Amino acid sequence: MSFGLDLQQAVKNVQIAKAAHKSFKAAAKVGVSEAEADANCVGPDCDGYDVLRKKVDDCLEKQIDLKQKLNAAEAAGDLVATQTVSEEMYELNEECAEYWEQEALGHGPVHVPRNRPYPDSEAFGFQEVMALVVLATSIIFITHGAKFHKFLICAVGMTIGTFGGLFLTEQFGITEFKPKWGVSLALGLALWIAVMFVEQLMFSAVAMGIGGGGMMIIYSFVGHYIPPQPEYYMFVAIGIGCVAGYFLTDMVKKAALTLIYSVLGGVLLGSAVSFTFWKYHMAHGDLWIENITSNDVTLDLTQWPVLVSIGTMAAGALFGIWFQNKSAKKAEKEPLLKKGDETV
Repeated sequence: MSFGLDLQQAVKNVQIAKAAHKSFKAAAKVGVSEAEADANCVGPDCDGYDVLRKKVDDCLEKQIDLKQKLNAAEAAGDLVATQTVSEEMYELNEECAEYWEQEALGHGPVHVPRNRPYPDSEAFGFQEVMALVVLATSIIFITHGAKFHKFLICAVGMTIGTFGGLFLTEQFGITEFKPKWGVSLALGLALWIAVMFVEQLMFSAVAMGIGGGGMMIIYSFVGHYIPPQPEYYMFVAIGIGCVAGYFLTDMVKKAALTLIYSVLGGVLLGSAVSFTFWKYHMAHGDLWIENITSNDVTLDLTQWPVLVSIGTMAAGALFGIWFQNKSAKKAEKEPLLKKGDETV
């Protein structure tokens, strides 16, 4: 008899659970119904919200099913069944949490911005100083890169080394500001010193930096439109770019120094502009050198600050090519000795 009563109670608990689930879903629609949300939705992410709602319903329904199993286990006094339900609930919550974590990082069906804290718009610290250094370096590269190549070649090594350091610290999970920049600047200084002794190494580094950096930007762009991929895919893409750049070292070396400095200066200039948008909370600074090295960053070309930053890079590079070529031609036309400088 007691077993029959327990079974009746278990069935009653299941009915109560189902009624509670229906009430929960009805309460969730009190604010804005799905129909209203669909009617008012504008943009490319509308279908993505349908996917997210379905995922919410799937997780809730599976939790309700497990709650029913738990009620049945309690009614039957079955501890083994209770243990099984606990394991299944843990796996379900882990699965749902992982899914929503990817959505929060911007890799889900709705492309939310990466959860990256904004800098203080009123403060001025080391990060702002680095942005000014990047800006000043970009202007020098764009206007006088080829002319002062003998001196600036070391600065190029510092720039590429620092960029590589930011990428490595990001991959090793070093997110604190001072250690991250400290390690990166140290790596940049090491490459600077190496350049002082072996310039050929610098050209190889430039070629590999262009190849690896180019593949990183391409991967970030493609990553915005494809499902999330394992992190090592980014390493593979960058590695391919670096290897391709290494085999093109001679071509890069023979290329006009004007082009190298103009392109690198344009990239730094656009990166500084991206930091400005980020600092004043107008965008997420996806093209700032500290952020673009992260595997979680993707470039959304529907956002105007991203387009402005990329446009600044292109405009800076083109201006550098025009300005430095013009300056070089002007220098060639000037006589080696001006009047009054002749010596007997």
